[in-house]
Amino acid sequence: VIVFAPPPQVSSIFPIAGPLAGGNTLTVNGTGFLPGALIRIRGVNCPNTNRISDSLITCVPGPRTAGAYSVVVINPDSQRSGLVAAYTYQAAPKISSLFPAVGKPSGGEVITINGSGFLLGMTAKVGSRPCSNVSVISSTQIRCTAPANSEGSHTVQVINSDGQFSSTSQATVFRVINSRWVPTQGGICTNVCSSVGLFSRLSPEGSYCTSGEVIPPSAVGKVAYRFGCWPYKDCRSQGTRSAIQAAQFCYGAAQRRDKSLSDITMGCFCGL
Repeated sequence: VIVFAPPPQVSSIFPIAGPLAGGNTLTVNGTGFLPGALIRIRGVNCPNTNRISDSLITCVPGPRTAGAYSVVVINPDSQRSGLVAAYTYQAAPKISSLFPAVGKPSGGEVITINGSGFLLGMTAKVGSRPCSNVSVISSTQIRCTAPANSEGSHTVQVINSDGQFSSTSQATVFRVINSRWVPTQGGICTNVCSSVGLFSRLSPEGSYCTSGEVIPPSAVGKVAYRFGCWPYKDCRSQGTRSAIQAAQFCYGAAQRRDKSLSDITMGCFCGL
């Protein structure tokens, strides 16, 4: 009596996608994998097949064109089992744009990343720090929460579950900006701040102008300290502030603590 071994059964594979160039490790789970079993991906033997046990076998896919491929395990007795359209060859993800493209050092902005080739389970980073709450909306859009980061320009990177990744170009970096004073050059604060990608904000009580800032001579004056430019006070020598100019003045370095005179400079307190 000839007794045949039961046929293999493929239950799952991991990962379910990989790069067009191949080279990653494909793991096939199931039962009944005999010594000498091989893996075929749409009719082509998968190189470097390694049977770990009767329930686990691996291989290293070679290069193929984009698309969904069947994965089959074939035992030496020619019995086989597989999954249809189980493994997808795909290109690396690409980033085309970010919104917003600026954030605070403390982080917390919800960034929408547009592009292509985004997969479920992918991760994202701003600079060297991981985004949190990564949500894949579609293959062309994800959202994540920006981490805290140092001031400056940072590349954004997305990493798919197959290990392929893409980073933003210098044209689409994420800029981290501290709130700061900006010279008015005679302009209205909403416009001044907008010109540097920020918004006009009320200054913190008692804030000073940034040292070394270049302020035009026409924006410098002397006022009695009692008319000092704390929020919600008028600066008489420069005219009464309107609501839109609420952050337009700040104390200069030579203010007198004896409440006599203070020099002032016109500047806009700009932030996010």
